[in-house]
Amino acid sequence: MTESPQHADPSILAARLHAVRDTLALHGVDAAVVVHGPNIRYLTNFRASSAALVVAREQLYLVTDFRYSGAFSALQSARIVPSDVVLGVAAQSIDETLAAWIRERPGERVGVESRYLALSRYTWLVDAVSGGLSGLGGTPLPPADVLVPLGDVVEPSRTRKDPFELAILREAGRRISAVAARITTGVVRVGRREQDIAAEIDGLIAGAGFERPAFETIVASGPNGAFPHARPTPRTIRDGDLVIVDFGGVLSGYCVDVTRTIAAGRPSARLRRLHAAVLDAQRAAMTMAAPGVTAGAVDRAAREVLDRADLGRFFGHGTGHGLGLEVHEAPAITSLRPEAAAATLAAGMVFTLEPGVYVPDLGGVRIEDDVVLTAAGAEPITTAPRGLVPGDDA
Repeated sequence: MTESPQHADPSILAARLHAVRDTLALHGVDAAVVVHGPNIRYLTNFRASSAALVVAREQLYLVTDFRYSGAFSALQSARIVPSDVVLGVAAQSIDETLAAWIRERPGERVGVESRYLALSRYTWLVDAVSGGLSGLGGTPLPPADVLVPLGDVVEPSRTRKDPFELAILREAGRRISAVAARITTGVVRVGRREQDIAAEIDGLIAGAGFERPAFETIVASGPNGAFPHARPTPRTIRDGDLVIVDFGGVLSGYCVDVTRTIAAGRPSARLRRLHAAVLDAQRAAMTMAAPGVTAGAVDRAAREVLDRADLGRFFGHGTGHGLGLEVHEAPAITSLRPEAAAATLAAGMVFTLEPGVYVPDLGGVRIEDDVVLTAAGAEPITTAPRGLVPGDDA
């Protein structure tokens, strides 16, 4: 089994930080407080359940608690964190340490990740910092001059994967494809319970060398397939059922995500038509996806196929989502939300293509693959057979 690297090279981190600092300059701020764990990992290789990172123009200031100081020191000794990062171990709380750092820099504009910073936490920080930045007359500065809410700061860089990330994701795609191939050729069969199949899938994911499942494995048989995010139940699979299996794994921190719909026994002609329509919709989306094309156009390509089959009303979610350090990240491949639909796709993006139909009291079909967008179009990194029955490569 191919070993997957655990940490990005410092030269890669430097390039990521350079891009983020360019973003800060565009926002007109001197520094930004990053609190989202995946963003901190992306910029520093450091992981913790409790941490914050201040990205300033000339320095990085990482704040965590004593539980993680040893882990940081190990990374620092191995020279796999940025050379300019300074560690601050919170004596009381991370936010009090952050407030003290900001108070020591009067006149600087500091941005915050407003997507991830709770309103109560933001309000507390503003109050704490304003008190220390009172003017000569004792009047606190207005919040806009203390902590500036920003939109996405790190995400624009994360959306386009660098070579380090692409190598991991391709290896993860290869491994999850091998898991999917085993599932489609014997794991799903008449007489088995959904919960037992899900447990076996989780075991296969672990056996393939993944750190953990990327999310709770979905096994939805027969009428349960009409629920897109159904949880496995004790239901026993019956002859003629369609069974949706949706599963993923995390390799070196990066997520992959696959869905197949498998027939148990002999499915009806109607169910076969559902599967064929969804497969055609995925192919249409795959063909449409290319640099310069909008996410909405890719979604519409899939949706139009299902509309022509009179199934569009049963397709209520977007065609895909980005993959990376999180199992759902940008870009969102959808036409259902105007801002997401207008996003232009670019080479280096990694996302799923997963149209589906969900018919109440009958069942559902979803087919999902992960792709890397290249100059030539969508390159699948998951390659397991997509057929309805074993032996049908589709």
